[in-house]
Amino acid sequence: MRARSATLAAAAIGGTALIAPFGVAGEASAEPSTTCTMNYLNPNVAPLPLQANTVLRAAADGDGTMTITMKTDAVSVLGYDQDVSFTWANLDTGRNGGEQWSKRVVGPDNTVKFTDVKTGVGRITFVANASNTSSLDSKRVTTGQCSAEQKAF
Repeated sequence: MRARSATLAAAAIGGTALIAPFGVAGEASAEPSTTCTMNYLNPNVAPLPLQANTVLRAAADGDGTMTITMKTDAVSVLGYDQDVSFTWANLDTGRNGGEQWSKRVVGPDNTVKFTDVKTGVGRITFVANASNTSSLDSKRVTTGQCSAEQKAF
C-alpha cells in the first residue's frame, strides 16, 4: 500500500452501519457509487459508549478510475489521531491496490478524497479500516472496518 497525497474538505456525516449500493451493479448511471460505514468508540472516552464513525464512498468515474472519499465524524471536540486505509481488488482482472492517510480528527467534518484511483474496469471490492489513538492515553486505541463492492466502468 502506498501513501498518497489527499485533498481535505469539510463534509457532514450521518448514518448507521450499512453497505448500500446506489444504482444497479453492472449498469452505468449518472453517479454510480457505493458506501460503507464503520462505527467505533471515541478513543478519548472509551469504554464509554460514545460512537464515532467513518464512511467510505466509492464512485466510478469512467475509464477504469474511481474516486474514494472517506468522511469521519470524530464525535470529539478534543480530537484524536486517526489512521485510515482502504484496499481494493478488481474481481475481474485480479489487480489490487490501496491507499492510506493519517491525520488528527476533530468534530464532525473530516474528509479525505483519493482521486484517479486506477482500478480498471470490472467489479471492485473495497475493505476500509480506521485506527484511532486517544489524545489522552496513547495506549487507548479503537478500530473499525467495513467493506463494499462497486462496478468500475
